[in-house]
Amino acid sequence: MKCKHEGCPTQVPYSQRDYHPYCDQHKGDKYKPSSSSSSSSSSSHECSIIHFLTPSSSSSHSHLSAFQRGAVAALHAVGHSVDDIAVYTRASEKTIKKWIDRAHDDMKLEDIHRSGRPSKLDSQQRKRIRERAEDRPFVVPKMIKYEQDLHVCPRTIDRSLIADGLYGRVAKKQPAYTPAKLRARFAFGKAFEHWTKEQWARVVFSDETSFPLGPECHGRPRVRRPKGKAFDPKYIWNDEAAVHSGTVKLFFAFSATERCSLGVYEGALTGKKMKSIVQEHLHPFVHRIFADGQYYVVHDNDTR
Repeated sequence: MKCKHEGCPTQVPYSQRDYHPYCDQHKGDKYKPSSSSSSSSSSSHECSIIHFLTPSSSSSHSHLSAFQRGAVAALHAVGHSVDDIAVYTRASEKTIKKWIDRAHDDMKLEDIHRSGRPSKLDSQQRKRIRERAEDRPFVVPKMIKYEQDLHVCPRTIDRSLIADGLYGRVAKKQPAYTPAKLRARFAFGKAFEHWTKEQWARVVFSDETSFPLGPECHGRPRVRRPKGKAFDPKYIWNDEAAVHSGTVKLFFAFSATERCSLGVYEGALTGKKMKSIVQEHLHPFVHRIFADGQYYVVHDNDTR
């Protein structure tokens, strides 16, 4: 048939599913409003139809609703071309063809369920991953990957643990206060509640601490735990929870005006090491601050 552009003699090939009545030179005419005489009521009626057929977004890749998909199939069934329907719906021709084909093949216009890419982990691997995380809650996916020689990324292991109800969270740090410790702390506070600021300024506090070294000890420790188990003792962080590759141990002291590191030591803090640290570091430190010898030393909450 001839091109519908006025005065154009070009013959346009006919294709049932991709038919448009314009030649390549006048292809843009299909987007122009029709010049045929029509009443104002029919024009307003056409506008209202287009309003319902147009997706809410102006993008050509917008998702079509079930109503719009059905309308696409119905318009094509009564003789409208793909190009005309694309103008009405402001959707791409690829989208129009997709839903026309779907309606022609099985008359189903719902979204087809997509299973996604098959999992790279089999049931036995997922079981071993879950058991590892349950045995050591502070293990990270990257460690599981190398321990079990899994050829997947840590994110895949993370998703597997989440599917099993083990979520990655920042571990709580809660001191294990026993009733006896709580009573002792309360008694200490009551005994010295009358002290003045000047008296507390003459107190030197000393203690020892350790810094574990290892892949699980950098930054805030994370734990794999079920929901509602944040304060379960199994999921609360402590130094024993880490997989150590070494430990740095430090003895330190501070007062109201100064602080001082009193030395680094290895192994357990025995009585002999404690005596050596006090004689070599703690006494010079307090004598330098309090030349008159009037001071108190509190070591690890022990006032003796």
